[in-house]
Amino acid sequence: MSETTKSTVQALYFPCTVFKTQKRMDDYGADDMRCGDLSATQLKTDFNLHNISSKVNPYTLTLFQQLKSMPYGYSYDKNPESKKITRQECVRILFNEFRHESRSFAFYGPYKHLIEKMIDYMQNGNGTPFRDLSLDAALKEKILSSLSSNDSSSLVSSHL
Repeated sequence: MSETTKSTVQALYFPCTVFKTQKRMDDYGADDMRCGDLSATQLKTDFNLHNISSKVNPYTLTLFQQLKSMPYGYSYDKNPESKKITRQECVRILFNEFRHESRSFAFYGPYKHLIEKMIDYMQNGNGTPFRDLSLDAALKEKILSSLSSNDSSSLVSSHL
């Protein structure tokens, strides 16, 4: 580097902001916090969300034919008929399926009950933030453990 192109290091004055996200936390006006902002076509083409449920087609509000219990196993009806359902029934089925599928990701530990509470809140909440003391405790534990490790936030903090 030549003398004319050398950059000068400026002193930091505390407190100082090292990083700032583009979107504020709990910004419910943000474009990615809206419900129903994407069309069915966008969901299918942009995100490849075609077969999202094993029980219902939310795009056509059609209930899939389910296996019927028989004395020697399961079988499909020989003359299947698509059953139309209401939007509310479709939502109920999708959330129940969401709860069921989430169990394989949260089957043990002190926070295993949280996923179903969060899904219930998503389904029945009115858009207010989800709050739970055990979630707060989990976040606190994560922050404290990351401060003692070599993650980026602790490295930045140690150099300030």
